[in-house]
Amino acid sequence: MPSLRQFKHKLASGLAWLPVSLSRRLNCRRPMIAVYHVVSDHPHPHYRHILECKSAEDFAKDMDFLLRHYAPLDLKQLIDAVRNGRPMSNRTFHVTFDDGLRDTWINAGPILRQKGIPATFFLNTAFIDNRAMGYRHKTSLLIERLAREPAGELRGQIECILGGAGIPGRTEEERIFRVRYRQAGLLDNIARVLQVDFAEYLAGQQPYMTGGDIEDLIKQGFTIGAHSIDHPYYADLTPDEQLRQTRESVEYLVGRFALPYRAFAFPYADIGVSPVLFDIARKTGMLDISFGTCGVREDACRMNLQRTMMDGYGLSARQRIVNAYLGYSLRALVGRGRINRNDTHAR
Repeated sequence: MPSLRQFKHKLASGLAWLPVSLSRRLNCRRPMIAVYHVVSDHPHPHYRHILECKSAEDFAKDMDFLLRHYAPLDLKQLIDAVRNGRPMSNRTFHVTFDDGLRDTWINAGPILRQKGIPATFFLNTAFIDNRAMGYRHKTSLLIERLAREPAGELRGQIECILGGAGIPGRTEEERIFRVRYRQAGLLDNIARVLQVDFAEYLAGQQPYMTGGDIEDLIKQGFTIGAHSIDHPYYADLTPDEQLRQTRESVEYLVGRFALPYRAFAFPYADIGVSPVLFDIARKTGMLDISFGTCGVREDACRMNLQRTMMDGYGLSARQRIVNAYLGYSLRALVGRGRINRNDTHAR
């Protein structure tokens, strides 16, 4: 039986002929904020098994579609609207990228420059300059390596590692995929079994942006923001650790790149984020703006804007956007069109 998400995607594909102007009337008064992870014609092993990326051609088509139906906004305009309580038009858009993958800058950067589209790149500070690898990218590398390993002793050793930790799954690949942030040490154990050297891969492949790459994109007029230190799922963290991941990553970028603004995008989603974090961010100026991934829903915390996922499932920008508007409309019918937090965060 198909899941609700699969049903929505199939329905969105069928409704893609609907005029965007009609679909947009169903939407709350929010800009269309698109989020991508990677753009590449040749997916690399460190994300091939965890992300479904856009090709450069499909990404360019997405940008043309957005330009036909929306006016571009830059990050500073979004921050200004949040700070001053100005309404934001749903006829505008902004493009964002998460995870700081170098392929994204190499492949999406020229397209954005050619079309004059502003964009913000959200970076995990531990991965800048390829000093460390995210646990999900380790997952993809290990699945890639394991695919070349037939049934035998090595798979048996991996079965013992994952089975002993209670990781469910029908295959070793499926179990590796289910390893979570706090269990990331299991991936290092598996890497030793499979003789996968993450440090060697980082040095040789340079999967993440370097400081020079980031300085270059800033010089070209793009903006950056923090995406936490090392990409945890915030719902699994204590409020203190959520605050530390947010504050330290933002401070690092502001200090290293002399940023006049403080932007943050929650890794995975902002579900489970402590209300205390939003309260501190608002009162202390820790953040000027933050972003979730709940489509076009309104957020009771005015400084936290929701974004629409644009990569994956082979859907075009039109299909993704119709899907987002449809999702909002269905939620609004049952009183869930707005993300409610504490009343103190509705400002």
